[in-house]
Amino acid sequence: MTHPALRASAFAFNILIIHAFGDVLSPVVIGAVTDAFGNDMTKAFQMVSVVVLIGGVVWLCGAPFLARDEARALKQLDCA
Repeated sequence: MTHPALRASAFAFNILIIHAFGDVLSPVVIGAVTDAFGNDMTKAFQMVSVVVLIGGVVWLCGAPFLARDEARALKQLDCA
């Protein structure tokens, strides 16, 4: 949770980071993997699918703790 006064800036920073790591680095990584497998883009895109799957599993592992952590964050904001 973000304090309402900082929410717009936090959202903008989040978008910047997502684009910096995703949009800037992904073509380079896909190209390197494609080159490593002898110009086979199929392998590169299969690897992307595996990474997305791993991210989904990690999110599902953390999802049960979301409500508790959100309540803690709100409690801390109220105390500040």
